[in-house]
Amino acid sequence: MRIIPSALACALLAGCGSEYTIVNRSSVRPSASSQIAARGLVGEAPAVTQHLAQAYEVYTAQITLLKQRRNKVRARERGLRGAVIGALTAGSTAAVVVGATGDGSENDRIQGASFVALGTIGVALGLSHIRGEQEDPIIPDMKARQLQKDFERMLDRVKELEAEADATTGDPARDAARRKEVTSAISTTIEAFITEATAINIKG
Repeated sequence: MRIIPSALACALLAGCGSEYTIVNRSSVRPSASSQIAARGLVGEAPAVTQHLAQAYEVYTAQITLLKQRRNKVRARERGLRGAVIGALTAGSTAAVVVGATGDGSENDRIQGASFVALGTIGVALGLSHIRGEQEDPIIPDMKARQLQKDFERMLDRVKELEAEADATTGDPARDAARRKEVTSAISTTIEAFITEATAINIKG
């Protein structure tokens, strides 16, 4: 009965074979739509606009990877659950066949059927253990929700800072200094989000 051990081996390989692209910040290029959205939020300052647009692209890429991870974890969970059921079904059928039509005496057939049944239970337990060791599909979802909250929080902070910069005092020099200070704060806020977003561990 080599089918049952083979099923266990396939499940082990399936559990270890997935790969995910890591978001490389240097390769992220802001799209035209993200730049337009950024300009609508922070005006025409090129450096800040590009920075915010890049943050949006990083956010989108990470959200996509987390959704892919969730879908693969769910598919693996369904596959392992089906493998357990399949192993039990196949093993039970094989035990009945061996017990009813196997060679040798009745005791030999009973013994053979018992071995098949024990092997089936062992494989089912092994598959169940593998299933229990897999990542819970809720984890990628939780990471995606947290990332979305962080992104929205970053945008709210940028809006607040931009509103502060728009408030003028009537003193051009003072207003220019204030604008420079706020621009620096905006860049720091955006950079902090990008750093946190790219540090997310997609797998586990």
